Amino acid sequence: MNKIVSIFLSVSLFSGVFAMQDDTYDFRLATQDDISSVVKVINTEAYMEKNIVTPPKKFMPNYIEQLVQKGRLFIVADSKEVVAYKKLFVMDDPAERGGVLNDEIRCNSIPTYSGTILYENDALKFQEGTNNACPSAITYIYNGGDYTKKENRGKGLNTKLMHYALKVIKNKTIENINTEKSKELALVYGITAANGAFNLGDPEKDRTYSIAKAFIPFAQGVSEEFADSKGAPHVTHQRYEAYMPSFAADSDTFKPLDDEYSLEGKGVVLQYPLCGPNKK
Repeated sequence: MNKIVSIFLSVSLFSGVFAMQDDTYDFRLATQDDISSVVKVINTEAYMEKNIVTPPKKFMPNYIEQLVQKGRLFIVADSKEVVAYKKLFVMDDPAERGGVLNDEIRCNSIPTYSGTILYENDALKFQEGTNNACPSAITYIYNGGDYTKKENRGKGLNTKLMHYALKVIKNKTIENINTEKSKELALVYGITAANGAFNLGDPEKDRTYSIAKAFIPFAQGVSEEFADSKGAPHVTHQRYEAYMPSFAADSDTFKPLDDEYSLEGKGVVLQYPLCGPNKK
């Protein structure tokens, strides 16, 4: 949902990364050996779905390679190939972070919706209210594009991959909170009409429902590293007018089309207050 697209880079790789496995699938960070499989999924399937951001084919292999090198791409694989992927990372570069917040999430504008999401008894409650979004002293996590092959849907793979990716970046999140002296932890992402931009709080249509169910417990776990008690099970929730970037598949430039040629949607910010003083 940006006018200026960054090929997201980071200054450090994850270390000590583990993989998760069930009887059929492996959940792990993508490696160099996975690049061709991910590119194939995008170029043969994902690009056909209007709500999936897919850069021009000319730039795809290099784009995916950079995500892999910087530890920002997570995958689900069966015995033969990659069947799902997700981009997720801590935005620890100030220039990149500013570009994403201003050009993609667009939280430098007035939100179209402000409220809170309460998570109790494995259910969410959306409540409208007034909140201040995008203040300073926040550690931001970017929840980027994801895709699951059609024949592998309905198995909860994307939800499991989200939980796995958050678990992997937990230490880096804590490190960034200490470095930035953050008072809040935020998850940012974009959604279109196809995944609930205009169906606020609908468990079946709004992707924010499943995303918040993963993020709130994660944020509580992070918060416990900085206080003696578990944080409250809620986040503030803002939505902003935004547009998903669209590219011509055969374009020779890595530049999105203007808003008028892009899908209308929302930039979403979920903010969690980090409770108490740092124990360390």
